Parts: sequence; structure tokens; C-alpha cells
Amino acid sequence: MVRISFEKKEATFIYSSLFRSPKVVPLKDFSRVYVTPFYEGGGFSIHLVNKRGKHLLLARVAFNNIFPVDSGFGKFLNKQAQEICDAIADGLGINNGY
Repeated sequence: MVRISFEKKEATFIYSSLFRSPKVVPLKDFSRVYVTPFYEGGGFSIHLVNKRGKHLLLARVAFNNIFPVDSGFGKFLNKQAQEICDAIADGLGINNGY
């Protein structure tokens, strides 16, 4: 799980393992948020990129091929990805490359 603080411009990655502490990543150098589809079972991932080309994977949302992208549920997830990118771009004051 990841929590984004728009005020602090940082992401906190929280792991399910008890032996791994949360990792805080500053987001102030990132300039664009974008989505990429992945096809092993369907779904999408949300990334940030900075001006030097450094990429950060924020989230991966998977769904089964039972719900193809052109189905009602697939279109719903596509809209969700767009809304998430809009919120991140607005909150961090960066470009949305959705």
C-alpha cells in the first residue's frame, strides 16, 4: 500500500511484512504522472517520472481477463485510473500524462 502526502510531497510505501518498515520517498522532483496497462491478467500501473527520466512505480491494479478493458467493468477501471492520475497531478502540482 502507498500513502501520498500532498502537503509534504512524499509517498510512504507500507509493506504487509512485519519485518519491513515503511519507506518514505520524496516526490518533489517528479514532474508527471502516467498510467501503463499490463496484460498478464489485465490491469494497469501508475507511475511518476522526473525530468531526468527516473521512474517510480506507485501502484499496480490487477484484474482478471474475465473483465476485458472494453467491458463495463474494464471501462470502470480505466476511468478509475484516470481519476487517480487526475488527483495525483492536482495534489502534487504536476503534469498528467494519462
